Amino acid sequence: MDFPQEKAPESVDAFVLEQVLIESDRLPVKAAIQNVTTDLDIYEHIDKPYLTASVIFIDAEGIFTGMDFIGGEKVTIKIKSTRKGSAVIQKIFYVTSVMNTKKINDQNEAIGLNLIEDIGYYSNLININKSYSDRCGTIIKKILNENFGKKVTQVGLDYQQIFNVIVPNLNPIEAISWIKNKATDTEGLPFYIFSSLVGDDIKFASLSSMLNQPSMNSNLPFSYWQSASVSPDRDIQRRTIQSYEYSNTENLFELIRDGVVGSEYTYIDTLNGTQTAFQFDVMKDAFEPMLNKQSNTKRTKSLPFDDKLTFDGISLNQLPSRSITQVGSSGVYNSGIIDYPSYSEEKDPQNYKKKVVSRAIHKFLTKSPISIVVYGYDFIDGDANKTIGNKLRVEFINTAVHSKDEQRKDPKRSGDYLIYATRHMFKKERYDLALNCVKIGNDR
Repeated sequence: MDFPQEKAPESVDAFVLEQVLIESDRLPVKAAIQNVTTDLDIYEHIDKPYLTASVIFIDAEGIFTGMDFIGGEKVTIKIKSTRKGSAVIQKIFYVTSVMNTKKINDQNEAIGLNLIEDIGYYSNLININKSYSDRCGTIIKKILNENFGKKVTQVGLDYQQIFNVIVPNLNPIEAISWIKNKATDTEGLPFYIFSSLVGDDIKFASLSSMLNQPSMNSNLPFSYWQSASVSPDRDIQRRTIQSYEYSNTENLFELIRDGVVGSEYTYIDTLNGTQTAFQFDVMKDAFEPMLNKQSNTKRTKSLPFDDKLTFDGISLNQLPSRSITQVGSSGVYNSGIIDYPSYSEEKDPQNYKKKVVSRAIHKFLTKSPISIVVYGYDFIDGDANKTIGNKLRVEFINTAVHSKDEQRKDPKRSGDYLIYATRHMFKKERYDLALNCVKIGNDR
């Protein structure tokens, strides 16, 4: 999926807020507030199968008092890009709380509401205490179809065999997130489940599939340099990173403490009184297999860990810094005829190790995030999801450049990033998009 190549319009912020409609089953009246909405923020996250949002509007008609907000009001939002051929994006939210109210003057009051997408709100009303027997992806599809009639698009095959599980008094969102945490691909890379602003289906996708897709803007990277921000060329403006934040990163100390660098793991079989034990080495068990099998990481020359880091002459990844013991199997579903594993049980030591690999890769993926703010023009055509779970190419200037012949690109902060979370910021005067982006390694 590539970004459109046509010229940007005079305003790169062009969008229309077609509808923000508040209604409630308990009231006969409805309130259309799109013309008095000053701020609308919509949030996506790669580990949340629902959207959240906040809206601020100016109340000069006594809407807040007249509708007597108690929470649970329905809010229908319709947004459309002014780009030719764009489709309307419609999402339904429910009020979770009143964020704040503030008097501007005697006639006007600013009202702020916190919202959650309909599937997230409905989920809070449902309790699941039910058994399932299948693969991770299939169980997730069953739960979402049974409770919401939602379609799930799966990208990548989950490796785990059929298992038995009883969902223990969880709501549907909690249940599918719990099942998702068990799923890995054949290399042990994790799965994520998420909802996007564009599109109605829920995505259940492997990290491997997302890392190996091409960047949406390979030929038109978003760039950060001072001259771009004042350029008269609208297309350069359109691809300019307005601001960025790169902070609280590279916390290797915490990853060592979490047992995802070098550790000893023991899984206990309480039925047979046996143990499955192994030492986890993040280089040997996680990064080297990725380098061998993942086309994306073959191009990555610098990983987020280096085995040249040592203590007393031993690489940190070879030190058993933590000893972690868990119950892996109890034989609870062993009938003597059919022996299905339970949620935490695996039949092979390598499969137990995949759990650790999955957790380690997730931790290292989020070790060095960068947050950037860009113009939102290219992201809301309404034809396909172009944000969460996709890859974006960004470029930063290397501050060490001293002559025109030197490499201008900063290899640490530049590269192809996976969009991990977003904040769509619709305001009266413009539309900006904040992107939280992650990657494994640098293109040095």
